[in-house]
Amino acid sequence: MDENGNTISDITQIEGGGFTFDGEELSAREKELSSTYKGSGNYLESLNHASSINYLDLEVNQEDGEEYHDIVINDASAHGALLRLGYTSKGRSNNGFKFRVKKKHLGGS
Repeated sequence: MDENGNTISDITQIEGGGFTFDGEELSAREKELSSTYKGSGNYLESLNHASSINYLDLEVNQEDGEEYHDIVINDASAHGALLRLGYTSKGRSNNGFKFRVKKKHLGGS
């Protein structure tokens, strides 16, 4: 809504809610959800399964984050951020400063 309470998107003007699904879209969404939340339909079992997936993802991300990558930086703020993280430039190229950086520090990940 805008500052005057007017709807911005036509989707919010649909009677009964903003989103509608046809039968095929609904089936696809149900299949996607059921594959994510496996179990006997028990809420706690489904929650435990989802938590296990999240912990596994975190572990993989932490391992991947320790890998080093050779990069070239030609942006002053990115250069400063790497220096603040304790990295030092490994030289220069025609495109900027060379660094060897952990993956977890690239892109704010």
